[in-house]
Amino acid sequence: MTPGDFGLGVLASWLANKLDAFLQKPTSEQAAPVSAQPANAVFDTKTSRDQEETRVARFRTFDSTQDLEALLHAVSEPVISILIEDTPSTFYRLPSMVLESRVTGEWFVFPRMRMSFEGNGGGVRNAQDTFDLIKRMDAKVGAWVVPQQVLDDLDNAYIAWSDARSAAVPLLAVLKGEHSWYEIEQNVKRFLAPAPEKKQ
Repeated sequence: MTPGDFGLGVLASWLANKLDAFLQKPTSEQAAPVSAQPANAVFDTKTSRDQEETRVARFRTFDSTQDLEALLHAVSEPVISILIEDTPSTFYRLPSMVLESRVTGEWFVFPRMRMSFEGNGGGVRNAQDTFDLIKRMDAKVGAWVVPQQVLDDLDNAYIAWSDARSAAVPLLAVLKGEHSWYEIEQNVKRFLAPAPEKKQ
């Protein structure tokens, strides 16, 4: 080892020590004293999920394909309310349905799942079949637009029909700015139109 190599080694060691000391120097945040918590402090360890209210269904809902006809036979002077969500939960704004007796006030909820008033697929065919049944049973029909969250709560049986109805706006009174509302309105009118009489 030459004297030059030795000198470089000493210089490198000295620089490394200075660099380590600089990097390990506490910042003002690290140096700030941490206030001690009192020995009897109580901490809330609940998570947000624990704090959420557990919601329980208040009633049974029905399937429009399987249950509607039997309920239409059982209900006196049936009135159908078609409830269309104000914002789409899928690609389309889907409808729920409530069957109510004008005589007794009984009501039955049919959640969104089967029908659609947009597109040309199975949902539209299901809606046509449902409306054909409603017309055969001579039930009266009204179409409403309901905030999606309210409809979610009704479909899940968290709120009663009276609560959802207070948030409903008639379909014909909705401020429409999108083509989908026109399609929905036209399909509802078409489904409700009387069947053409057969020529004899």
